[in-house]
Amino acid sequence: MVTADADGQHNVWDIFRVSKKAQENPNHLIIGARSFSGNVPLRSAFGNKLTRFLFKQQTGVSVTDTQTGLRGFTTNMIPFMLKVEGQRYEYEMNML
Repeated sequence: MVTADADGQHNVWDIFRVSKKAQENPNHLIIGARSFSGNVPLRSAFGNKLTRFLFKQQTGVSVTDTQTGLRGFTTNMIPFMLKVEGQRYEYEMNML
């Protein structure tokens, strides 16, 4: 199962790559990290840096892009994902 934002920021081939990685790693959440180069809005760049920092402080784990909507996992993880609490962006952070 792959989720992707509907705003066109994820390449179709990246979606396929995330799907393949999820199949190769059935008990892992695969995230597709975006490249923050070029014309990235200051708010987006700052928000991602802040959430990456806070996530690492809380968990000790470095994640390149905590805000990405490009995520993949196998169907055996659905029961776990259904237990994750939160709405919208909060859910995306909690699933990490």
